Amino acid sequence: MPALPPPATAGSLNQVKFAAPPDSLFTPALTPAWKAALESLNAIARQPHNFEHPNFNLLRGYPFPDPFMFVSGEANVSRHLVCWLYVRLEWSSRITGLQSSDKPVKVPHPQHWRRFMYLVANARGLAAPPPRASSSSTSAKQKKRKQKPASDSAKKRKITMEEEANRLFSELIPASGPPLSVHWNGMFELKPEQLSGSFEFPSYVGKQIVWELFENNFRLELLALDRCVRPRSSMDAREAERQDDEVKSVFPRSSWLCLTVPKWDEGLGAEYFGDRKVYLENFRKLLVSWPGREAVDLSVLSVATPEGSSALYDETNVQCIEALAFPFYCKTFFLYFNRAPCVPHQLPM
Repeated sequence: MPALPPPATAGSLNQVKFAAPPDSLFTPALTPAWKAALESLNAIARQPHNFEHPNFNLLRGYPFPDPFMFVSGEANVSRHLVCWLYVRLEWSSRITGLQSSDKPVKVPHPQHWRRFMYLVANARGLAAPPPRASSSSTSAKQKKRKQKPASDSAKKRKITMEEEANRLFSELIPASGPPLSVHWNGMFELKPEQLSGSFEFPSYVGKQIVWELFENNFRLELLALDRCVRPRSSMDAREAERQDDEVKSVFPRSSWLCLTVPKWDEGLGAEYFGDRKVYLENFRKLLVSWPGREAVDLSVLSVATPEGSSALYDETNVQCIEALAFPFYCKTFFLYFNRAPCVPHQLPM
């Protein structure tokens, strides 16, 4: 059984993500089990850890835009959503191809994604919403910040980040021109004339887009983590394919990505326990082969309900496995990649 990275010293952490995402206009709901799993990272993060292991480069960013960009009160959220919809299908095709290999893949960091949104917005002439009115004290603070010159190292980091973003997205940045219509799920459209001024997404549309970002990040993050825990380099081609298929079985329709809004809520983030059961059992079977005491505990459990048991037993059994499996997944992800994972949410209907 593979071993976890040995203890050492952890770097700076974004502990905002050790909890459910902030409540906002575009935040989908999160089940209590996943919320508790994320919160469990607060205690784990206080312990020393080593994140420089041989497979660390399998995931150093976010395969899809960081969903927190759209729920954390950042400015221009609707504009960023439009920019993402412009390139969503092309990027999804590209990242799926890259993930077909178990070799390290350079995926964007949140700063890269923000830079990309800026470049697309500029190219397509997307109008930024009017600036918010600010108090005199806030204005004074902003003025003070503007007067403080950036250090040479900060300037160098900024230039490096911008150059990396330009390379990552070079073929996706559109040519300059007026805004184009954007569509979502065949039921929502923003026309060019609407995009020329201030605009907002309806809450249900924004929630579905953010839900998809959580879902697709989760799927590819789980794949990357399983490839760390069970390196494909130690397997022959057929065994490696079987292991990837085992990861895919955790997702509805055994698909690496979800690119259409499902007709009903199912999967590990679904609200109703019956819509999580099948995927939870496959998740449990996958985690049993991972390192850790929790894997041993999970090996003696099963989602299967004994004949004659009540529905109450069924739900309690699911909750018992989730209380063990979800924190175990979050902990293992953190130990390998030094951040909280994206986890699946309830589908906004």
